[in-house]
Amino acid sequence: MSVPLEMVTQARLNELPSAAPHCPHCRSANVRVNDCAHTLLGGGDGTRDRDPNHWWESSRCDDCAATFIRETKYRDVWYTDGHQRSGRVLEGIATCFESYSYTCTRCAGVVERDHTKLDGVSLVDSLGTRWNDDGTVTRDYRTFYRCRGCNWEIEVTDE
Repeated sequence: MSVPLEMVTQARLNELPSAAPHCPHCRSANVRVNDCAHTLLGGGDGTRDRDPNHWWESSRCDDCAATFIRETKYRDVWYTDGHQRSGRVLEGIATCFESYSYTCTRCAGVVERDHTKLDGVSLVDSLGTRWNDDGTVTRDYRTFYRCRGCNWEIEVTDE
């Protein structure tokens, strides 16, 4: 997922999935993992740091009482608000297909990913991709990151 980094306040974390979690609110290491779930893709090398599965660790900070979800996939780690899977990213950059929201660098508004028809306006319900006889790939949709606060938008083509 190619989040336009110039548009969001969040940045990739220098943290491996095998590392102990921290609280994204107060930075405490005094964190309790209450529940853990993951996809069942298989693959990888048997370690968390190279696991292609998406992991969700529902957690609570014992110091500030905040709840959050620590999510991992391959070598990437990101923290979300804990209210729902695919929620607001607090730290890190999500690298899975779910729709996450970020914070705008211009206005601190909510940045979300939209998939539209080729007109760039009408939202789509499903994503269509065609593999052509000449080896090219044609997407039947466009992808935009849009700030709901200041209407800044960036189209990405490398998802």
